[in-house]
Amino acid sequence: MHHLLLASTLLASQALAATWTITEVDTSPYTGAENAIYAPDANTVYIAYKQFLEPPRKGYIPAALKLAKSIDGGQGWDLSFIDMDAIQSGDTLEQSVSIGGSGDTIYIAYFVQPSGLFASYQLRVAKSSDAGATWTTRGLLSGGGAFNALKVVDQDTVYISYIMEGVASGLYVAQTHDGGDTWNMQLIESGIGNGLYSSIDAVDTQTVFVSYYNSLYPQHIDLNFAGSTDALATVNLVNVEHPVTGFVGLGSAISAVDNSTIYITYELFAGGSQVKLATSSDGGSTWSSSFIEPDFGGVNTAVKGFASGTIYTVYWTFPPSAKLAKSEDRGSTWTRMLVPEPALIEIFLDLAVPQEGLAYFSYATRDRVLKLAIFDESVEGSLEPVMPPTRSTREDRVPVRRHVAFKP
Repeated sequence: MHHLLLASTLLASQALAATWTITEVDTSPYTGAENAIYAPDANTVYIAYKQFLEPPRKGYIPAALKLAKSIDGGQGWDLSFIDMDAIQSGDTLEQSVSIGGSGDTIYIAYFVQPSGLFASYQLRVAKSSDAGATWTTRGLLSGGGAFNALKVVDQDTVYISYIMEGVASGLYVAQTHDGGDTWNMQLIESGIGNGLYSSIDAVDTQTVFVSYYNSLYPQHIDLNFAGSTDALATVNLVNVEHPVTGFVGLGSAISAVDNSTIYITYELFAGGSQVKLATSSDGGSTWSSSFIEPDFGGVNTAVKGFASGTIYTVYWTFPPSAKLAKSEDRGSTWTRMLVPEPALIEIFLDLAVPQEGLAYFSYATRDRVLKLAIFDESVEGSLEPVMPPTRSTREDRVPVRRHVAFKP
């Protein structure tokens, strides 16, 4: 494993004394696309991800689902294969892997895409009851499963949001309350292109919140929210933002602090791309929005909020890189920082913040290496400015539905 330790100036009016550590997690060929991270504490970090078994290209490429586990805060890694038959499209963002856990029980939801036929699409679930030592996998459904997100409330209760394709198109949520023995799949909102970039969070076994993008042009192309306090027996649907021009809601990510306070990060694409924060203080009934990133950013975001009012978010930027932003006043002001990665960062990224002052950021570089960036505010260093990577081309400009990546 290779490590890069450095401290960097945050690109904003205020500065934070902190240290970045960059770790190579998996340097196997064509790895790191579609990664998701879970960190139950400061020492334990899990990253679930896809590794293509052939060079990524257009079409449906053999791929494996893998797990990287660290028990020393991301310094050393144990790598393992979970499913060698996890084929998917090789050149698009499908948001195909999500992970969560409770104690030693870990769940991974992942999308399998053998062909262009909707009927061949699958959503599978992998479960470990021994902290990732052994796994059981099962097919949950056919006909969909992309843009999935997972929330583990406890060892028995799990929620998974995802989209279905074809005649059943729309946003769905699967839930189990018996440790995955039985699952109930429920339509939240129908519509072709509805439910992309879904994200899910829950504060207890009954209270669950979902953010998602509706790409149906021109009626929608907006950010939406679904909330329930009775395990989806009833669902409150709210349009969070509908743009005057452009598209809003791409790359949505949600974090629920409690039953009332909810944050959503997302992209507004209108001529250029900007990252926004939507905030609700009444359980999702009403929302206010503000900008996090005034320059180019979005496509994929992740967010974590705390009861203190502190919020962390990461998001992709162009030239291909990523930024971490932190607010200590519920999103009123932000401190923004480029992740000090010398290589070009792809759009595949995720965030885990096990405690305030410590953030883990997983990502894939353009040369297909899975890495972890650790942002630790308990360690001070000499501050040096970090410059963005050299601009290459604008091949990474955002399309409406999915973002083409890993072009040959």
